[in-house]
Amino acid sequence: MEGTKVYTFMVRFRDKPQVFRMIQIDGRKSLEDLHYAILEAFDFTPEHSYIFSRNQVFYDPKGCDASDNGSGKTENDVCLEKLGWELKETWLYLYDFDNEWMFDVTLMKTEGGQDQGSSQAVRKKRELEKYPDSEEDWEEESEFDKPVEVVCSRKSMKSIMGQRDEEELKKLLKKLGMEIPEAENRKKKADVYAAALIDVLEGDKELMMKLFTGRGGRFLAGLAGERAVTLGDCMMHMNEMDMYHACGLVDLENIGDAVIGLTKEGREYAALCGQEKWKACLEEKERLEKLLSLLVDIYGAAEVGYLYSMLNMYQEDTLDPDEFYEGIAALAALWNDYTEFRDEDSGQTYLSILDREEIAYVLKQRKRIGVKGYKPFCREKMEAILENGVSVLIPSVRRLLDCLQTSGGLDYDASMMLAMSFVQEVSLNPAPEAALAMGRELLEDWGIEPDDNVEELLKLVAGEAPSALLMGYSIEEYKKLLGI
Repeated sequence: MEGTKVYTFMVRFRDKPQVFRMIQIDGRKSLEDLHYAILEAFDFTPEHSYIFSRNQVFYDPKGCDASDNGSGKTENDVCLEKLGWELKETWLYLYDFDNEWMFDVTLMKTEGGQDQGSSQAVRKKRELEKYPDSEEDWEEESEFDKPVEVVCSRKSMKSIMGQRDEEELKKLLKKLGMEIPEAENRKKKADVYAAALIDVLEGDKELMMKLFTGRGGRFLAGLAGERAVTLGDCMMHMNEMDMYHACGLVDLENIGDAVIGLTKEGREYAALCGQEKWKACLEEKERLEKLLSLLVDIYGAAEVGYLYSMLNMYQEDTLDPDEFYEGIAALAALWNDYTEFRDEDSGQTYLSILDREEIAYVLKQRKRIGVKGYKPFCREKMEAILENGVSVLIPSVRRLLDCLQTSGGLDYDASMMLAMSFVQEVSLNPAPEAALAMGRELLEDWGIEPDDNVEELLKLVAGEAPSALLMGYSIEEYKKLLGI
């Protein structure tokens, strides 16, 4: 049925993130339908209460459940398409209030498709024993090292492209500088757009390379190369996998069975990415993409022109402006979780990890505070950030991680996730008391009772963490700038 959207969710068991399901469901279905789909995918029986929380709040009073309180239709009955669930946004799903099974439900992609009637689990990873007899029963060996079989797909680039949402195909057309063709004689727009793209791309193989990120091109070469690709690799390259599918290069129909199909065109482009000419180019491009990502994380929202100046300085004034704007910044907005935002007051275009409302708030607060400029970094500092990540700017975060592991009982990955969530919250509200309150709330969500030591570390991290409101400065650094 034309116009139908298929939603693909990753549902992870919060206590053991390596246990997950990829679930596809018709966008016209409701949260209640998604609830039943999750239960079916994890082999639960529908006999307990549940709740969805957009704010990821435990027993969220504003969450969506099966109760209508006598009012009739609830938000739980509203179709998924009307909930405003954004790509890569994660909701908490809590099932069985006695045993408290908690899952993180993340929207990975939406695409046009036929009416499939019911949901389906397209990828299962690890079985989940519902009520184990002992702690040992919980221990399951990870399958992230399991190899993925890469086969030749019988599908064509055109047929796969035609499955995509017409808006996504329109973005590809615009990115390549092509006019949007008219759909005549009741033809599906997606089919018309796909045909137009293929006509151009088949005649100019290097044109497709303009759509590849460095990371994406290198991974595509790996799919067709001798190096074994694992499920863990694929999970770490979800954006790239979506990019290949949008371009009609891979068939993900059997990804649930750890099988990826490469179309004829996919094999051709994989070979192209593996050539020495492109290999070196993609490696350098990936390095710049990583640095851009880290800078955007630090600043929260930054003018594209300023980001170019930083990367150009890092490249010792050898970075071509067009190469940056079209080949790095624009692709970050196209394929990754970045927002491209034009400020009407200043006429500046920003690249941000925030949504549009948050960006508007940040820009307003920057004007109110009177921040004079972005926190600068020398080339050596950028090298250190590339090597060690944003945490290199927050010395106390290492101590916080150790404390969360020893006192809080978390493993390294969980403690890092909690710490980085705190840093992100501080970015939008660096005021000490507010930051501490947010830290306490995060710890409570993870079932940790903060003691004096943890609270002191939270204060230190909050004081050192980069703030979007302060254009990358921490609140302690900004106080020093003001002589406070």
